[in-house]
Amino acid sequence: TATDTLTSPVTVFLDGGLNIPCRAGDGSLYFYIQRGADPNGSKWFRSTNEGASWTSLSVTGLQSSTPVHQAVLSPAVASGSADMYLLKWHSNYIVLEYYNNALDTWTRTEIEAVDPLHMDATIRSSDGHTFLIYLIDSGGTTRTCRCVEITGNTTFIQRTNIFTAQESHDINPGVGIALSTYPALFAVYKGQGAVAEREGGARSMDIGLTWGVERRINQDDPFSMF
Repeated sequence: TATDTLTSPVTVFLDGGLNIPCRAGDGSLYFYIQRGADPNGSKWFRSTNEGASWTSLSVTGLQSSTPVHQAVLSPAVASGSADMYLLKWHSNYIVLEYYNNALDTWTRTEIEAVDPLHMDATIRSSDGHTFLIYLIDSGGTTRTCRCVEITGNTTFIQRTNIFTAQESHDINPGVGIALSTYPALFAVYKGQGAVAEREGGARSMDIGLTWGVERRINQDDPFSMF
């Protein structure tokens, strides 16, 4: 708005890479940094004053000798908690890293041994559950798009494949997920019909247990048809 102002920039860390900020349930801010395949490249910071200053936190157990290709930060399930979830893909695994703020420790849970192409996540405000979506390259123009519901600090429920057999998908698509009025979930992605620029979408009306027919998102077949 006309009355909004921006504060001066604050340096969190001088060497970047994969940089992901997120706000926790208690209102504090977190910042995750991963510098490629550097085994000492993980950095983890927290701010309790809206980003004016940052404290470096433990990364013990979080380090990786392989590249972290993609990652998503999400607040932990518990309401008002300062704990966090780091969902990341590295070394042919998707893992849930649970950060306990009180103990300053990390706990790792493997979600699936796959090598995904892209991932995204969204949060259900009613119970704090995180929904993770990720694409898997099955060869050729065959793709699998999975949805996982993170139900607790080390627990999750694997949902069904979002993609139906009727469509092929491009080799390098992107993907996104969003929540609407409960229990609706929407998945959107590039590469429908093996065309890189073509965007598609699908809807679930039972929080990811089943998914409806894929639809192309354009003027002739708008997403509003869902």
